Amino acid sequence: PYKIERLTNDQEASVQLRSTREDQPLQARLQAKACFDSMSGMPYPVQVTLQWQNRTLQGCGQGIEAL
Repeated sequence: PYKIERLTNDQEASVQLRSTREDQPLQARLQAKACFDSMSGMPYPVQVTLQWQNRTLQGCGQGIEAL
């Protein structure tokens, strides 16, 4: 489970999410920016940054869809 901490819809639309479970601290930021996979070179529409266990991970993504 997560909550939306911040949502912006300006030139750099982004959403920031945070886990609501204290035993699984995770924070994710998705930005609507061009991103190219470092291994395949494939383009994606979203840059993703995850903060988890004192680590920062960066990559590309498609965004979030409601199920």
